[in-house]
Amino acid sequence: MRMVLLEDRGSHALASSQWALAARSFSDLIQLELGAPWAPHREVLLEWARSLGQAQAHHRLSPEGDWPSLNLEVQPGEGLTLIRQRALRADDHLKVCVGLIRRVNQVGKYLHPGDVLRIPKDVPNVLVDLDARLLVYRHGTEAVGAWEIGIGMPGHETPVGRYVVGEKIEEPPWMPVGGKQLPFGHPDNPLGTRWIAWFKDGQKTSYGFHGTWEPEGVGKRVSHGCVRMRNEDVETLFELLPVGSEVVVQP
Repeated sequence: MRMVLLEDRGSHALASSQWALAARSFSDLIQLELGAPWAPHREVLLEWARSLGQAQAHHRLSPEGDWPSLNLEVQPGEGLTLIRQRALRADDHLKVCVGLIRRVNQVGKYLHPGDVLRIPKDVPNVLVDLDARLLVYRHGTEAVGAWEIGIGMPGHETPVGRYVVGEKIEEPPWMPVGGKQLPFGHPDNPLGTRWIAWFKDGQKTSYGFHGTWEPEGVGKRVSHGCVRMRNEDVETLFELLPVGSEVVVQP
């Protein structure tokens, strides 16, 4: 009954442009479904994910949203890299990257002195649910985006556990086991347009998030253990997810 009421509340809030209420409602719905004792309803989750994305475009990913932030005034000569560095000096609990600052403030490459930029205080993190084949990007405990994923095939299962984002590579090459490195764009390089590596206990693993040239495999058990995403989805995650963010993979 709680989920029925949440869905009704979220749908009404979305229709009436109550973005924060809609975003929190669909965030709660998705995470309640992922934590439920029954098998996840994947089509319903994807529908809620679309509604979540629509709401969060006006809430957590908007400078007009109602979310906790550190506010910094742009100084002469500052760009986003310097703003990020100043934010981290001001609050060492923050996890933030240039792409996240750009997205939530909806700014371009160039800034104007006197502009005030908002830096999210809630720490970005990712929850991967293998059964639902869904990735949830969160700020703190609130879901900000959710995307369908491909996971490890039988015999190459995606490992559950806790990881940390260790590096991010645009247009990644691929090194197959026992083979030579294949450059980005090579027909046998399966990594798509982005690679986001998982580290564990400070060490690089062979796992991560990556794109694909075969989007029809997303939603299935198709990889050698990595989490496969559509290129447009992994590019969004790449922009938003800072190095050092936690990744939790659950069965």
